[in-house]
Amino acid sequence: MDYRLAAIAAMFANTDQAFRGALEGVTSSAWLHRAGDLNHLAFLATHLVAARHFTLQFAGGTSTDPLEVYHGGARDIEGMNGFPSLGEALAAWDNVAPILHETLAAATREFLDEDSGLPFPAPGPTRLDALIFLAQHEAYHLGQMGLLRRISGLPATEWR
Repeated sequence: MDYRLAAIAAMFANTDQAFRGALEGVTSSAWLHRAGDLNHLAFLATHLVAARHFTLQFAGGTSTDPLEVYHGGARDIEGMNGFPSLGEALAAWDNVAPILHETLAAATREFLDEDSGLPFPAPGPTRLDALIFLAQHEAYHLGQMGLLRRISGLPATEWR
């Protein structure tokens, strides 16, 4: 692994644990609980699985998102075609997570230094810079999931 990618890869590994922790003990009512116009856990989990697949493909890997049937590329809750079960979301995450880690480990210096070709709000234009943003994007939504747990009457996310 390119040494510059080590901390970013560690953030993604930490996100793996946090994602599972955020969904630990979630009831079926909390899974779809929507306070006002806020998103719910089902949407955020589906969005994070989609984002993880995007990151994997952006990093040079290949994957097929099994939850695409629900989100179809939607970026907000109103564009969804239904929601997966909690078990489906966890299985989809558990499938894509190790593939991302393998893909990051194989990324070359030349690949990471390429222009990303996309306008990410990142510190620079390279793929490496974009991966910094993509790791932060996951952390941002995990924070939202922690808040939604509390709003739904569940205890705070536990990091395992």
